[in-house]
Amino acid sequence: MRRTELVVIAAVLLVNVWLLGLMLLGRDLPATITQHISTRLSPSSRQGVEYTYRAHQEPEKDIPKVDLGRHGVDDHVGDGMNDGGEDTRKGNTQEKKISEAHEPSQQDVENWLSLLSQDGPSMTMEVEVWGKAAIASYYQEHIMQIALRNTDKWQEGEVVCTGGDKHRKKLQFKYMTGPAVHQSTINNQVENVVLVLNGHNDEKIPTASAWLSHLATLPRLKNAGLIVLGEEDCSNHWLERFLNDPLYKIRFAFLVYGGKWVNNKRVFQWPLGVATYRSFPATIPLDRALAPRAALAPAQLARRKYLCNFQATLYPGSSREVLLRVLQESGLGRQCYINARSEWMPNETPTSASSYRDTLLSSDYTLAPVGLNTECYRLYEAAACGSIPIVEDVVQPLSCGKNPLQLLKEYNAPFIFVKTWEELPGILHKESQRSAEEMLTRRRQLIDWYTFFKSKMKSHFCNVVAETFVTHGLE
Repeated sequence: MRRTELVVIAAVLLVNVWLLGLMLLGRDLPATITQHISTRLSPSSRQGVEYTYRAHQEPEKDIPKVDLGRHGVDDHVGDGMNDGGEDTRKGNTQEKKISEAHEPSQQDVENWLSLLSQDGPSMTMEVEVWGKAAIASYYQEHIMQIALRNTDKWQEGEVVCTGGDKHRKKLQFKYMTGPAVHQSTINNQVENVVLVLNGHNDEKIPTASAWLSHLATLPRLKNAGLIVLGEEDCSNHWLERFLNDPLYKIRFAFLVYGGKWVNNKRVFQWPLGVATYRSFPATIPLDRALAPRAALAPAQLARRKYLCNFQATLYPGSSREVLLRVLQESGLGRQCYINARSEWMPNETPTSASSYRDTLLSSDYTLAPVGLNTECYRLYEAAACGSIPIVEDVVQPLSCGKNPLQLLKEYNAPFIFVKTWEELPGILHKESQRSAEEMLTRRRQLIDWYTFFKSKMKSHFCNVVAETFVTHGLE
């Protein structure tokens, strides 16, 4: 027999013995379960747990109920049980209880064991997260909101969340990052790990591959997951052998620039996020994000200094050149801030990074033409600053297959999407007619949406970890 079958059989036998003992002692099963759960899931010990049961009351509104089978707690609400747990119904003898006993189903067993150990050690899964890429900072600061502390080796921090639909699990993530996080220094006895890697180009892929190869050397490893900055053309062929080989125990992968790889079953899209290498802050004060001068009257702060901004590197023959021409020929260049440069600058100075943020905070709209890929940092940076993105909605490059904006659209990003920049003058003319109240409302909606989006990505990540890691743990 498989190990799983043996465990289930043993659990069934144990529960049967337990049930029989309770019945022979004249104890009524539902009251016993209720009392035990009430103790185990007291308000002080119920962090992250979403189930509450009481002996003689209907469950609280909006709190999901677990089907406990024929011996479930809710089966006996109002059925003749008094507050002392005694049966007040006539003719209900011990023999009758025994004769009505049935062999619990596997689902009964799983539900009972899950509830009885809800706050126990077995219900908390420890997961280490090793950050070896700049996108790890976006994961740590902006999505998971992990506060870091310095150690003698590296920076580390913890966060707890509850995830999973079918397999509910409390997850404790221990995050570590820094140059000292190396194959020779990390915990080689780890059982569950998530790697955050940079596989963006030929220079970064060898290091990312070395980390993935190291997974096969971890003697106690049960589950591995990935967050990877992929290649902008969405090819990511270097990942294939690691994902397909069970030796590496990779249960899921979140990919930036995932393209055709994304199936929402094992491979999921991850947002590019903000450029943390430019020290873009995790939070921007609300009064700054809503308007540059929040102390002024609504009619005055409704409009920012610039109608729009265009800050980008110009690639020859790209739509960015088309956008620059449209701005100049339409006269919008007099109302919009333009900073078009011929070469990409990977390392901003503190002054240039601050100027970039101030421009976003001073613009009603941020223009986001495609670059090497449709998705870019400024989409998320503009949202954080309350500057509505106007986004070129095309698949770039075509090798990605799927629209890189798909994730943002799934979460109903309140952006303006255009197919060609020739549409821009008409759009901005219409937008400029909005009232002060409308502008403030739209700005607030954008900021609230971005907060919501990050929260949903955190929940999504926790759910995927719980479902995939727990499922493989049951095999």
